[in-house]
Amino acid sequence: MNANIVIKIFSKIISEIDLFRQKNARLMVENAKFKAKYDKVKDKITTELKSIIKKLKKIKINTVIKNAKHDVENIRYDAENAKLKTRVMKLE
Repeated sequence: MNANIVIKIFSKIISEIDLFRQKNARLMVENAKFKAKYDKVKDKITTELKSIIKKLKKIKINTVIKNAKHDVENIRYDAENAKLKTRVMKLE
């Protein structure tokens, strides 16, 4: 093989390697920018979700308290109903 042909082939290969390196560098920069945006959005969403979860837990606690109060009221009404039923049965 002629030395000039070999030199041309190697020159072309080196040129292609340089192009790939440039493209790789651009892709790495693009990837870093994307990752920075992704991390920012992820952090924002995580913060929002934590806030929502906190509110939901508070709502759940308030609901449990309300339900307990209603249970107590229901017991009182059941007792009152039982007394009234007893009075009605005595009247009959």
